[in-house]
Amino acid sequence: DRDMSAMSIDELYCYYYELADKLIANWGTPLANDFFTMVFHGTLEKLCEKWCTDKDIHNDLLCGQGGIVSAEPAKLTRQMADSIRSDKELCELLATGTCHQIETEIAKRPDFQRQLRSYMDKFSDRCMDELKLESDTLTDDPILLYRSIGALALKKEFTGTDRDQTVKNAEAKVKQDLAGHAGRKAVFGYFRKNAKKTVKNRENLRFERTRVFGKVRRIFVEIGIRLCSRGVIDDKRDIFFLTVDEIMGFIDGTGVTYDLRALVNARKAEYNADLKKPAPPRRFAVHGTMGGAPAEPFTFADSSEAQKAAADGCLKGLACCPGLVTGIARVVTDPTNTAMKDGEILVAQHTDPGWITLFSMASALVVERGSLLSHAAIVSREMGIPAVVSVDNATAYIKDGDTIRVNGMNGTVEILGNIGGTNEQ
Repeated sequence: DRDMSAMSIDELYCYYYELADKLIANWGTPLANDFFTMVFHGTLEKLCEKWCTDKDIHNDLLCGQGGIVSAEPAKLTRQMADSIRSDKELCELLATGTCHQIETEIAKRPDFQRQLRSYMDKFSDRCMDELKLESDTLTDDPILLYRSIGALALKKEFTGTDRDQTVKNAEAKVKQDLAGHAGRKAVFGYFRKNAKKTVKNRENLRFERTRVFGKVRRIFVEIGIRLCSRGVIDDKRDIFFLTVDEIMGFIDGTGVTYDLRALVNARKAEYNADLKKPAPPRRFAVHGTMGGAPAEPFTFADSSEAQKAAADGCLKGLACCPGLVTGIARVVTDPTNTAMKDGEILVAQHTDPGWITLFSMASALVVERGSLLSHAAIVSREMGIPAVVSVDNATAYIKDGDTIRVNGMNGTVEILGNIGGTNEQ
């Protein structure tokens, strides 16, 4: 790995284009794998509907297959928590202290420090919104990792769905359903095997993509440092309010304008205005030109069914990992400032790989966005956490502190009210 801090701005410029030529522009393998993942997974789902008595058994068959790198951070976080569980002072500090206080104490514990460094060497780029170059990585701000380790060390042992037993039960049901049908058995086995393989490859290739984005992120941070030192921009992170062409055009003299500070200020004003707007629904229609405000207002998809379901106290989504859990809902909008309690159910608009440390503390997952092949769905199956995704307006209808029942077998989420909760798995 090259030491970017020692590179000149011209060397950083060349390094970016070297990566772009070798990797970024030749990213065909993940796209091909995504296609085959959808084919094999979709076909397996259809075969289960056609040949099996349990129409949703395809989720059970894909649980806990192993080898998925996206689940590794949760496993390593639990191992680090286990290693310090008897050190109550450090556990409390990780859960409540400042970064400076925590790192001062970690320096006194070399074994734990080595575990953290090993984790950061591999997973520091796996952050919130990891495909946005402006996102802070764990190297920039490791507090979420510290909080997760501390919370796990203070809680009881993780208890998720027994993945091995889930798979064994599913295989036994399929074997019974396909008894006497040798041809069906062969076809089913082929598609199940390839669905597992392509799903694993999909997640692992996404991780490699994250590592490439991490290198590009570091390149532009270093360029930002150089431009800030020259007085071209006010802060190194202002670089993320500029386009690649604007940055590279400034360096090689081909830019349309060289007043980068003015561009940054204009973008910041737009960005801050956009932050005040509500998130759009999953589907919407627009009319007219899209430069600036549209000629006609947005037309949002009809949400009457979701509203009726919420009024009845039962939301519907896609079942991802089997299990029945009743517990307290924790509605999370900013995972960096969230400390989940033991047994709480994570409810979010969306998740990405950077949320994995929170998954370890959740007894179940409810997510507004996503599909059966989304990160939340795949990792919940790998970790054995009951999960339902694609639950329209979940964060609007479910209030923080509500007691809810999540059924990862049929994809329902029942809102029981603010009455306290227990876990049934």
